[in-house]
Amino acid sequence: MFFILMSFLFLINTDVVHQDTRLQIDNKGNIIGLPKQFNPAKFDWNKKTLRIKNREVIFPKCMNYYFAQNKNTKLNLSAS
Repeated sequence: MFFILMSFLFLINTDVVHQDTRLQIDNKGNIIGLPKQFNPAKFDWNKKTLRIKNREVIFPKCMNYYFAQNKNTKLNLSAS
């Protein structure tokens, strides 16, 4: 049993462990880093919308406070 456990520990590849994909937003709002099947993808800061392929999410007005408050901060996106 000890041999099996030790073998398992040595054979674990850290690349197999799930990690979120870091996404980037260019100066035009295009989201870079998603697989091709999700393109085009765009985040519009002024309209407060997120578009991925043929789907669009419009953030509700109750969230405008957070967008206005954090206008000059860097937005971090990740995908799973």
